Amino acid sequence: MVGVTSQQLYQSEQILSRETTEAEWQSTQTNSELDNDSDYEPNISCRKRKAKAQKVQKAKRARKTGIAAAQPAKSQRFFRFLDLPPELRNHIYEIALSDTQPVSLCEGWKKYRRIARRQHVRSYHETIATSTNSFVPALLALNKQIHVEAVAVLYSNEFVFADTQAMYNFLAQIGSHRRFVRYITIKEWGWGNGTHKAINHPAMTLLCDAVGLEKFKVSCTFCSHNSKRIAERLYRDGHHWFEAVGHRMKNKTAVFEILEVPKPDINSRYYHSRRYGRSTTEDLKTTVFEELAKLLERK
Repeated sequence: MVGVTSQQLYQSEQILSRETTEAEWQSTQTNSELDNDSDYEPNISCRKRKAKAQKVQKAKRARKTGIAAAQPAKSQRFFRFLDLPPELRNHIYEIALSDTQPVSLCEGWKKYRRIARRQHVRSYHETIATSTNSFVPALLALNKQIHVEAVAVLYSNEFVFADTQAMYNFLAQIGSHRRFVRYITIKEWGWGNGTHKAINHPAMTLLCDAVGLEKFKVSCTFCSHNSKRIAERLYRDGHHWFEAVGHRMKNKTAVFEILEVPKPDINSRYYHSRRYGRSTTEDLKTTVFEELAKLLERK
């Protein structure tokens, strides 16, 4: 066996020591990196958890605030509207469903359906009025009892129609509620050879169901001051309604208590004609009714 000198032993110890030191240093670096990674990842997840917790807390506070707002105070007391006295309910209906100004309606469309929509209506010689007041017809949709009690209040307003087409759309739309209508004014009578003139008769015929009608005012001109022509046009388009009123009142001329004929057209050449002369509104009304009475007696 070959002998080992002391110098060789020393060198071997130095090499082993260096290898051990390098291994320990590498192990230390690896552990340090692992420690750094483990420290970094929990920090990220911790921030995420904090952010999520903050969101949850905000949501809880929002829910609590909403619940607190929705819940009435213990001191508040509620009552049923229908428990109010009838006189007080009627007063509320008048405030919510009555308008201080006439309700002006014109022809309109909604979802491809012909309707009557609210709008200020004026004739050519009138000035523009102030904006219309708003009321709440949706009140009728609360329940059946309120509908029964308040429907007559809504339709007791004075309705002003731009023309007979608007009146036809309105009367056809309200159906059986036509019996509650009390005041109607027409601003323009259909004329020509098209649909405007053709709608006059069906619009006037729907008035047969308006048994509560108290006033029907024709606030337009017929481009004529001839009472006979005016009477013929009114009778041609409204004879069904005239006869229905006469049959109900047992008087053929009872419609004269409801009907108001138009004023003379001062801009028409007929107004200044020597043939017809200048008559007052009352004279025209009298002569128109006289001509209408003759037509009603013929049947």
